[in-house]
Amino acid sequence: MQAARLIVHGIELYGLIGLVLALWFASLGIGRALANPGHVTWGARLLMIPGVIGLWPYVLRRCLGMPR
Repeated sequence: MQAARLIVHGIELYGLIGLVLALWFASLGIGRALANPGHVTWGARLLMIPGVIGLWPYVLRRCLGMPR
């Protein structure tokens, strides 16, 4: 049971970090990650949130300017 609890807590932590990054990315960070962001509507930003939650390590690397 202890191993299962650790796995669940790890998944919760991953999702929480992803949610915080997704909210930051949707409001301010989109200009850092995209090469030519132009005008991104709020509807498009909301649609990006679930993907950013799941792929937050990749998005964080793009926002920080690190190579793939």
